[in-house]
Amino acid sequence: MIRKILTAGFMLYSFLNVDAQPNFQITFNAGTSALAGTSPIYMYAGAGVDQPGNFWQYNVGNITNPGTGLMTSLGQNIWSICIEPYSYFSQGPGGAIPNGSTIYNISIIFHNADFSIQVDKDPNNAPINLVMTNNPPTSSWNMVTGVYQNCTLNINDFQVTEGILSNYPNPARTNTVFIYTSKAKGKAKINVFNTLGKKVFELNSELKNPGTHSNEWDLKSSSGNLIPAGVYFYNLEINGQVLQTNQLIVTGN
Repeated sequence: MIRKILTAGFMLYSFLNVDAQPNFQITFNAGTSALAGTSPIYMYAGAGVDQPGNFWQYNVGNITNPGTGLMTSLGQNIWSICIEPYSYFSQGPGGAIPNGSTIYNISIIFHNADFSIQVDKDPNNAPINLVMTNNPPTSSWNMVTGVYQNCTLNINDFQVTEGILSNYPNPARTNTVFIYTSKAKGKAKINVFNTLGKKVFELNSELKNPGTHSNEWDLKSSSGNLIPAGVYFYNLEINGQVLQTNQLIVTGN
């Protein structure tokens, strides 16, 4: 059985939210900061999960993920960015955020293109943080706001690299969820191969919008049987173009 993952929930960022959940829009007023008059501005940010007080467990930005974190100018010294927090922070060096985790905090550094100018503290010298468990999320500085809403800032240049592909859990025992990004609408295909190069399964999806998508796979082959334990490889095709290949380990029952 192949099941498309649908939108559900608000503060629990699991794979059940990727396709249709409203984006999270972060806006920064640089007017009274060291970045006033600077262009472009990037956001380097870290998410804390598991317990309040964690901040930089999963970090993403132009340093660790070149091309990410670019903000959009909304006018003089006003900059904004739209992300889907769970998938956004799962692309960093910390790997995928575990299924079912809560994002308690987002800590932010705003910076220019070469990182020579940074704003990481408010006027009271406190780190810039967004408390995600408040409704709406609250910032330590009134010049930084975060809100859940449908927004399209940079959506055609979604804040993850084209073709970012991962799966969770990995190793997998009974099922896994593929998560991937696309800058285009159209057809997506995930092909799964054994170590001999034989295709054991393919998963097809129709992408109605650019952005982040996910699909669950029950580890059954095209013939309907559970695949044996072992090492497998899978790739992502968007509109016929192979973008990335990853490894999947199946442990079996």
